[in-house]
Amino acid sequence: MTSIKSSHFCSSSASGKDWRDTSKNVLDNLDEARKDDSPYNFGFIYISDHLADDAVSIINLFKSVTNIENWIGSIGMGVIGGNQAYTDKPAISVMVGNFPEGSFCVFPKTGDLGENIPQDEVNTWLDNNAPLLTFVHGDPLSQQDPIQTLQNLANLTGGFLVGGMTSSRSEHYQIANTICENTITGAFFSDKIEVATTVSQGCRPISDFHTITKSDGNIILEIDGKKPFTVLQKVLREEAAKKLGKDPEHITTDFAPPDKDEFTINEASMGMSRGQIHVGLSLSNSDIKDYLTRNIIGIDAQEGSISISEDVSNGELLIFSERNNETIFNDLEAKLTTLKKRITEGKGKFKPKGAIYISCIARGFQTEPNDAVNEIDIIRKIIGPLPLCGFYAGGEISNARLYGYTGILTLFF
Repeated sequence: MTSIKSSHFCSSSASGKDWRDTSKNVLDNLDEARKDDSPYNFGFIYISDHLADDAVSIINLFKSVTNIENWIGSIGMGVIGGNQAYTDKPAISVMVGNFPEGSFCVFPKTGDLGENIPQDEVNTWLDNNAPLLTFVHGDPLSQQDPIQTLQNLANLTGGFLVGGMTSSRSEHYQIANTICENTITGAFFSDKIEVATTVSQGCRPISDFHTITKSDGNIILEIDGKKPFTVLQKVLREEAAKKLGKDPEHITTDFAPPDKDEFTINEASMGMSRGQIHVGLSLSNSDIKDYLTRNIIGIDAQEGSISISEDVSNGELLIFSERNNETIFNDLEAKLTTLKKRITEGKGKFKPKGAIYISCIARGFQTEPNDAVNEIDIIRKIIGPLPLCGFYAGGEISNARLYGYTGILTLFF
């Protein structure tokens, strides 16, 4: 059970036997937010899927006890606190903040955006404010295409979208002052609120960028005019050779039969385990070297093709990458260090007051049980101790794009 305070934020997280016990543990640490003259007027709340069935009771309790009416959040298979991550157990993580009046607007007001266009009070707020940041949570089970919905929202507001998709083995709820589902929910923040954000891919590129020269939906048939399977084998041999100090020609690969969803690599020769190799699709319109990581879901050794979890087009660029504990932590540390340096040079100081961290559920359930905590340790080491909450998502959102395997940190100043 932890609580961290700054001049404008206070965060608290805890686990417990059930929703009542867990809620009490969290609220006991939010003493200032329980005072009648509390300055806090906004809350972020993340509830583990073990407590999803009690989400209505939880949000009603927090609104009643804290007298804070404005809340956004989500259900997650794990939640993140300022000092600890909680996976596969009943847990709640909360951060309350003191924002200038009129500087934010929770949407939707009715629990349903309909055509994903805000109505009434939300439209009025947008008419009078320019959202610098839109913090969103999405329902992965929605009938609407989340990528298109996010883009529509970005076009509507002109703001920067950041957030995450609900992950749950139970109900897939989002929170926007009430319990919502089957939509995109969140809050607009005006330019009165200073923020900064960064994306950690958690992957290490192991090849140069290649061009997709023939494809069919999510099946890549040619890369640079060659069979993708052949290209991948060459990349893996070269990578293994670097690690083992051997000639690439002496490295052999051992792939599963073509009818299997994934491939395995002979660990004795490759030093890589199942599921660590991915494809990154280049974002050509990005101002940084950015890419969307997608799973390799099938290999046809006879045809030489590779299937991934995303439709592609001829002419797109792709890169092969490796993801494991080491790459996750190294990339996160590098991205946070760069973020801190950029802000310090631009502002002459670095004093964030609060943070939201959204990480991929695959990172939260890495091979070692305590690996999830290491992400927080890295944040504390680079950014410093500060109020923080978040969750492990089923897809991470940054700049209206839906990522996978990433960690996204948003800082409030």
